[in-house]
Amino acid sequence: MLNKLRNFIEPSSLEVHIYNSGVHVLNYTIISNFTSKKVDLKSNNKNVSVIGEDLVISRLQKDEIFITGNISEVLLGWLWKIDF
Repeated sequence: MLNKLRNFIEPSSLEVHIYNSGVHVLNYTIISNFTSKKVDLKSNNKNVSVIGEDLVISRLQKDEIFITGNISEVLLGWLWKIDF
């Protein structure tokens, strides 16, 4: 029970939120690649890739990032692809 409450207050799994203004990623471990056309993030065995033009990253907290620019694709792991 205490573990569920802790995970609710401080989630440890990778979260990706897609907004009109950008992509918000929580609980990533490392930025493995960053160019103006692609940002790759890793967390344990999960990957997130944001592809587009003029990409800019803003670090909000130690494991929280917001990516803006002309985003064309968000790739989640190996299985999911979201086109804009």
